[in-house]
Amino acid sequence: MMSFIKMVKNILFKFLFCFFCNQVFLFDLTPYENYYSSKPSGSVKETLEKVSENSWKISSFGKHPLFTIKQESIFSINDGNVILESGFRNLDILGGLRKDHQTYKVENEQFKINYYDKGQMKIKSFLNKGDEIIYKSKAVEVFEFTEQREDKRYFKFLIKNDSDKETIKVFQGGKGFNVVWELE
Repeated sequence: MMSFIKMVKNILFKFLFCFFCNQVFLFDLTPYENYYSSKPSGSVKETLEKVSENSWKISSFGKHPLFTIKQESIFSINDGNVILESGFRNLDILGGLRKDHQTYKVENEQFKINYYDKGQMKIKSFLNKGDEIIYKSKAVEVFEFTEQREDKRYFKFLIKNDSDKETIKVFQGGKGFNVVWELE
């Protein structure tokens, strides 16, 4: 069970990786189809398809006795940059007893996620900007994603602007708490 969850998280990371990249991979993209499985009965099919001259779709479908997941992201490649356009994720847990359906669309520097919470549609919006910070005594270029909120809470994360695109810091806060997670 834990290995299947880890596999699903890994696939989710691949979708987000497309969004956070600012350069095309160091190799040419080619369509593919992969299958993953875990014991006793989990499986995932992952595909990368070329939609048009510079537009791609990465999708996956996973089944496990406790849940099913279907997700897809569409991105394009323009002047060496990977640009996320849209996507969705549908997660049904325990045969639909709990559903988590999200869609997202990127418009300029804004990243929006539509999702259901207790039966009501909600929207999370993130702003993206480039910045330079001091990290481990060195100047580092980062992408800074900040959640746009109407209350006093905040959520922000920083991703290195390099070939690895590692998340290095996460900031959370609100009334009575401020936490900075420094990831290694």
